[in-house]
Amino acid sequence: MELAETLGIISFFLGIISLYLGWLLIKKPKPIFYRETVKIIDPDFINPITQSDPNLKITYNDSPVTTLSSTYISFWNAGNLRINKEDIPEATPLTIKPKEGINIYRISELIKEEENSFHLMLDSTHREDLQKRIFHYSFEYFAKNEGVKLQIIHSGSSNEDIEFIGKTKEFGSFVDFTILKQKRKTVDKIAPFILTFFTMVYLIASIALFPMKAFETALNIHDAIQLVVISFGILAVSMVVFMVLMTYIFIRVMNYIYPSIPQQLQ
Repeated sequence: MELAETLGIISFFLGIISLYLGWLLIKKPKPIFYRETVKIIDPDFINPITQSDPNLKITYNDSPVTTLSSTYISFWNAGNLRINKEDIPEATPLTIKPKEGINIYRISELIKEEENSFHLMLDSTHREDLQKRIFHYSFEYFAKNEGVKLQIIHSGSSNEDIEFIGKTKEFGSFVDFTILKQKRKTVDKIAPFILTFFTMVYLIASIALFPMKAFETALNIHDAIQLVVISFGILAVSMVVFMVLMTYIFIRVMNYIYPSIPQQLQ
């Protein structure tokens, strides 16, 4: 049973190493943001109400509004370690600003954690200029899945009309969730093939190591058959453990690399 014991020891240490590598990958913060824009007034759409009554107009401070949209921005920490305010460079705080030529009419906080001391501030440099309004966001910390959801009413029509700028000192910039979501769909399609490939490699290597070697170590055909049966039993158990371990690690890693939006921010 030396070969079986050897394979068991190897499988055990491979599992420990895999778990440790998975822990190293997952045990850190992961800043993410998401934008979603809903059109309220679209110049390409003929509104039957305003068309039937030419005297009905929509204005802001006596200026006509021909395009109006609502952009929802959520940003949060998808990692397992906190993001503290010290992790954000003082020179580049979390910033929300319009694209050139876009007016920001209003910005409001829809969802936030009070104990995190989230605070929205309007940059005083261009306070009255709607096209140059810049907002900064401060906080004490982001724990796992904690974050903020904002609503910005503006004169644009797409996500790109409102910029979110955020980066940390050590953990990189806030990642666009839209890009992650597209990549996750691709990964989900190929995930079964990846798991099947590693399982087949493990199966072939295991069979080559000891069940087929049983005849070489046995003294007679009866001992050989007995050893093959025992070896395949051990192999079956190790295969189940290996598949469960690989699936668990794969899911954990994928959920870290491609997380979902926290329920409270949806």
